[in-house]
Amino acid sequence: MLAVIAWRNIWRNKLRSGIVIAAIALGILGGLFSIAFMEGLADQTLKTAISQQVSHIQLHHPLFLENEELKYRLHNADGILAQLLHRADVAAAARRYRVRAMASTANGSSGIEILGIDPENEKKVTTVYEKLIAGAYFADNRRNPVLVGAKLADKLKVRLGQKIVLTAQSEEGTLTGGAFKIIGIFKTDNSLFDENQIFVDYRDISRLLDLPRNESHEIAVLLKNPQELALATQSLAAQFPDEKVENWREIAPELGMLQGYMQQMMFIFLVIILIALAFGIVNTMLMAVIERTRELGLLMALGMSRKRVFAMIILETVFLSLLGGVIGMALSAVVIQYSNHRGIDLAIVGEGMSAMGYATYIYPRLAIAYFAILTVMVIVTAILSSFFPAHKALKLRPTEAIRVE
Repeated sequence: MLAVIAWRNIWRNKLRSGIVIAAIALGILGGLFSIAFMEGLADQTLKTAISQQVSHIQLHHPLFLENEELKYRLHNADGILAQLLHRADVAAAARRYRVRAMASTANGSSGIEILGIDPENEKKVTTVYEKLIAGAYFADNRRNPVLVGAKLADKLKVRLGQKIVLTAQSEEGTLTGGAFKIIGIFKTDNSLFDENQIFVDYRDISRLLDLPRNESHEIAVLLKNPQELALATQSLAAQFPDEKVENWREIAPELGMLQGYMQQMMFIFLVIILIALAFGIVNTMLMAVIERTRELGLLMALGMSRKRVFAMIILETVFLSLLGGVIGMALSAVVIQYSNHRGIDLAIVGEGMSAMGYATYIYPRLAIAYFAILTVMVIVTAILSSFFPAHKALKLRPTEAIRVE
């Protein structure tokens, strides 16, 4: 009965209740969509990094990552690659040479990193071949072909079909250079990657620097099930005890930190929104109590206990908040689902986004757990917001309250 009375009371002033419900709904919509947007941004950035750069797992010589010296190589790269491809949890694997070098043209020079790849295997591990904006992906048997990023091509003022000179230091310390022909230009969501990374056939870089073809500096591994990342890392480390086995969380910890940072910041943002809404709820319920001073005094004079009056005010606040919360979450679910399906194109700020390594096309998403957490937060906010108005009602003296006009 008390719940029925409380429900009817919130509709006695439809305009005021409607404004509060709308404010709560829009506040929750803004908060949840912001969280979904940042979650989508973090997810897309992570997917881009994995699919274009770090993969799920990488194998190196134990000392290679300290200073990337040419001599620290995987000496049985072909054998390791064959064993990896026979594993049930591995979707693809590719070998690479990684060489610090200088790229030069008649218009300038730039420090870069050469990735000497096996083109066919690399296509199965990374998606750089899908990012070509000009040319082809190692489509023919030309001597010394190279793929360069659009940012590097602009910096060195070179076009498709022109030559670029790559100079690197051999294992013996002598400078060695060679002319490579640009057969493709790629553009990813990370302009730093486009400016600093180029792709050549590993056989060409092996010939240029006199590196053994059956060796490599790195083997990148793509898993069939990314959820088994930790288990697969442990298994590979046990299988190849002489090599350094690391997953993307260890290679690029900033990617994992990005997700955690986004979640924490958005949670704080949502708490701030709920605190702001709490002040509106307190103001509304306080006005309702003041307007109903005579009515509340009459109810207490007729025998309604102060506890029941207190409970009635709390129920009114909870109903008001829950109604706004449910509407807000329903609107959020629709908007997030729609934007996840269509995506949000940030091309207008694409240059700035790519400079920071962020994806320019975002697909907002939000786990169902957020809705459950938010429901609890709304109820807690409503109860806390109702204490002051309810306490105000408890302080009324029935004989004095009845006389109020």
